Amino acid sequence: MKKSFSGAILLFAMVMPVYADIARQDSQPLTGSDIQALFQNKELTDRVHYKYVFHTGGHLDGVEMSSHFTGKWYIQQDQLCWIVDDPQATEECFVVKKEGEEFHFSSDRESWQGFVYPIDVAPPPEKI
Repeated sequence: MKKSFSGAILLFAMVMPVYADIARQDSQPLTGSDIQALFQNKELTDRVHYKYVFHTGGHLDGVEMSSHFTGKWYIQQDQLCWIVDDPQATEECFVVKKEGEEFHFSSDRESWQGFVYPIDVAPPPEKI
């Protein structure tokens, strides 16, 4: 029994650094080309409060808390940026990280997360 327990500890000690390295790579900021490939012709949603649709050519459609908007999205210095079609709107840019199936977005002003799906195949909102 003691021998197999020691073997399990040794195996755990050898495997953990590999998993830690994978997790560290997964949470690194994405490059602009990664963001472009992952978001173009996709929708981003938290399944409750918002849905953003990133069309080819930079057109953006969105809904936030039942309020619809349109705008433009683009990549700038390895960040996902957009500006909505509103005269008072300002550009917003976010560093994007992927952790498992969830994407994390951060800027100097805010941070949030969501999930990316092919357009119109996002799962229904989660029940609260």
